[in-house]
Amino acid sequence: MPHVPDTQDTCTIAADSSCRRRGRLAPAQHVAHPPGERVQGSAARIAFLYIVLAIVAIGANIGAQDLFVRLYDGALVGLLSVMFGTAVGLLVKYVLDKRFIFDFRARSASHDVRVFLQYTAMGLVTTLIFWAFEFGFAYVFTGKEMRYLGGVIGLGLGYYLKYRLDKRYVFRSAASSLSTEIANQRS
Repeated sequence: MPHVPDTQDTCTIAADSSCRRRGRLAPAQHVAHPPGERVQGSAARIAFLYIVLAIVAIGANIGAQDLFVRLYDGALVGLLSVMFGTAVGLLVKYVLDKRFIFDFRARSASHDVRVFLQYTAMGLVTTLIFWAFEFGFAYVFTGKEMRYLGGVIGLGLGYYLKYRLDKRYVFRSAASSLSTEIANQRS
């Protein structure tokens, strides 16, 4: 049976990730931290890490688009490459965000899918921003390089907004559902 912390326990769900490393909590109990809890350090450190991970995801997105264009030269190549790159970037960003930004661990595969769907829903608005810049640059300028530049600008703005939405709605609700589940286990 997994360890459920009590009020006497010095390592609680809200404790930092060092509790998990010391083996004080079972991994299944370490799903997410409560809203507003600073898990990874200062706001500046989180912002820096988020920017680095966003750059990785942008590289995956643009790289996937470029690979698609090199492999496919048919109808709607521009639209299809952007959609392919968006899908790759979304998956990469979700994995990086949940692990390194929000210190999130799903309770099960179905829980992970539900959180991913919430994450994706929050990304719809930010995807429209990204696409508006990418397709806008493609319309105004010529060449795939300028389209990619528009994509990078749109992704940068979109990721800023995405962080705010994910922090407030996606991973906060995951933490709240964990707290409710633990409270129910104690009763």
